This record gives sequence, C-alpha cells and structure tokens, in this order.
Amino acid sequence: KEIVAYRMDREAYADIWQHRVQQQEQNRKIHRSKPRNRDDRGFKDSTQARKRARSKSPVHDVVEVDGTEMDDTLHLIIRADCQGSLEALNDYIGALPANHDAKVSVVKTGVGPPTTSDLTDAEIIPNCKILMFSLKLTNSLLKEANKRKIPLSAHDVIYDFMDQVRDSLSAMLPPVEKTNILGTGEFLQALKLNTRGRGTAVAAGLKVRSGTLHRKATWRVVRDEEIIFVAEGAESMQHFKDSVETIGKGEECGVML
Repeated sequence: KEIVAYRMDREAYADIWQHRVQQQEQNRKIHRSKPRNRDDRGFKDSTQARKRARSKSPVHDVVEVDGTEMDDTLHLIIRADCQGSLEALNDYIGALPANHDAKVSVVKTGVGPPTTSDLTDAEIIPNCKILMFSLKLTNSLLKEANKRKIPLSAHDVIYDFMDQVRDSLSAMLPPVEKTNILGTGEFLQALKLNTRGRGTAVAAGLKVRSGTLHRKATWRVVRDEEIIFVAEGAESMQHFKDSVETIGKGEECGVML
C-alpha cells in the first residue's frame, strides 16, 4: 500500500509539474506575440526593461509568521530558479496531508540564491529551513549557513525536494509508543519463594499461556481487561527451585514483582 501511495504521489507531482511547464510555454507564446515597442511593465523597449530589472532586488514573497505557530510548525524559506518552479513547489507542499502534530508553513519565497535577509530570517523564525531548487549551492553560502547553524539544502529533482519536506515533518512528530507483548501468563495461586537474605516472600504462581516471559521485561497485571499494576522487571522469577530469566509457553513459575 505504501509503494502504491508513493507512486500515486509521484504521478500527481508529475502532472502538476507538466501543467506548470505548459503554462510557462503558453505565457512565452503570448508574450512573443505582443508588440515589441512596449513590454508588460510599460517600458518602451527591452533594453530599458533590463536596466529597470537590474536595479530591483530579487523577486520574493514574504508571509508574516503568526506568534501562535511554535514547535508544531515547520517554517520554510524557498528559493528557486524561476517563478514557475516556486508556484509548482507551493502546490506540492499545499497538497501534503494535514497533520495536527506537525504543520508546514512557507514563510518566504524568492527567485535566485538565498540572500543575507533570508539567512537572518531563518535565524529568527523557529523551526525554519532554507530549501533551494534548481540553484547552485556555493561553498561560501553553505559555510555561512553552517556558521549560523541554519539548515540549508539544495535539490535539482522535485521528488528529492518533497522527500526533504516529508522527512523534516516526520522528525517533528511525537514518538509513537508500541507495545510488543512477549508473553502472557495466567495467575494460579499465591506461592512462597525463598529470597537471599530475606527468608521467604509471597509471589504469584503463573502458567505461561503464550510466548515467553522475561524477568527483565515490563510486567503489567491485568484484571477484567484493566491494568492495575505495572513493574519494570520482576524482582525474582523461579521455576521450581531454580531462578530463571525466561520461561516458555506451558511452563509454570513463581514471580515476585
């Protein structure tokens, strides 16, 4: 089931990416068909437009971080090679399943390599990572990020980018406790066990119904499907007169918790 779901995710990502590529190509055709004496921003020629573009800072979008978003939110600053890539990446992240224990929030995006402002924001914003797509990660940028202890990674494949987001979210999830039942025993009667230096003590006489009982394992005493006592390891476990560490199905023993 996990393999099928993973393949379905990859196919969905591929469909969205293909749609973005087709949309960009269509926009290029529309732009080429327009008169060349004035561009979309109202400049008289392409030379003037390029001069104006160079005078402006890199394209970026900023989203303010809500003060209520703390340890349960993964904040991302995304830098990509073009606006189309940013839109596609936002679509992928927006399609991730909702989870109350770990959420993702894209707080800032931009075209081109990360800026000094991005590094400063990543230091201030809790649980913040900088992800790059289709951009070269220079040694100087990596050195500066490591110096500030800012998580930064670069990816050229969309699936690797999304795997990074998923892994980061998974690392924020609370640990899942699983109980592995090693064995079960049925109470038969109260027994007297000989203990070193303390004479005799009352213990529970058990018969192992399934699996294997381990003296050092966690013991749970259950009555009417309710746990009434828990002990981290049995103080003593005896099979006849011998002290044992384990005992298997069908055998009887005396256990003192």
